[in-house]
Amino acid sequence: DNGEPAFQNYPELFRYCFPDTVITLRNQRPWISKRAANYAAAYGFCYELEVRYDADKQDVLADRYHEEALYARKAVELRKRHWDLVGTGRFVDSRYLEQHNPAIISKAFEADGRLAVVLWNDTGTGQPLALGVPGWIREDVDTVDGHLDELPDVMAPQQLLICTYRKENGV
Repeated sequence: DNGEPAFQNYPELFRYCFPDTVITLRNQRPWISKRAANYAAAYGFCYELEVRYDADKQDVLADRYHEEALYARKAVELRKRHWDLVGTGRFVDSRYLEQHNPAIISKAFEADGRLAVVLWNDTGTGQPLALGVPGWIREDVDTVDGHLDELPDVMAPQQLLICTYRKENGV
């Protein structure tokens, strides 16, 4: 890993043009990787995993993918805490955002004068974060491991977080 973000085929184009379409992240394994969980969270996709074979079933019952399952549960819980925005809000991509590090994927969801910004460091190295959201006041910074008081200066590799905002002056 050279610290560069991986190519992703412009999922935001489809989400922006067809915001009401429910999209699942096709996953043919009986576990969800950390990167796949983060990818789905960033773009508002639904998680999917397949248990197609008896060996898959046995692996799941034996908790063979414990670490992956634990992270996927944490990612799901993070999204649930902000479902009013990331689940039912309108995907607005990077509208409103000033975030100049292309290694940090930044996607926004808007509803009722509020905004959720999903940030994901899709690299194997720490990346500086300098997020601006002019005209909006930050309410919360939340990660898979819980709330933070402030945005971190550097996002850890494969870190996922959601920041919520409200419009300034309620406008």
